[in-house]
Amino acid sequence: MMCFSSEASRPEPIALLLPGMTLNATIFPDLGLPTIAVDFNELVLDSGWHEVVEQRVGFYAGMLQDFLDGVAGWRHGRRVVVGHSFGGMLALTWLLSRPRP
Repeated sequence: MMCFSSEASRPEPIALLLPGMTLNATIFPDLGLPTIAVDFNELVLDSGWHEVVEQRVGFYAGMLQDFLDGVAGWRHGRRVVVGHSFGGMLALTWLLSRPRP
């Protein structure tokens, strides 16, 4: 579902790219930062659609958090989130669901 460049583990600012549902990171310009990009074209739901219907975009926000919990480069330094279309809605839902520091 999601991938990141090998540069993503560096301790400099990192950008999370969230494209629209049928797009990928190629729609974003080069930000000059290491990136973590989501590709929804590779998303496979093992548990069926009932969770998506019940949780709506919160379902995807949970999947995003689970993924980012395993990306060491995401937890260090300054982070930038860039969303387009569905990715923008996901970014807002995910950010609003996180506890404040």
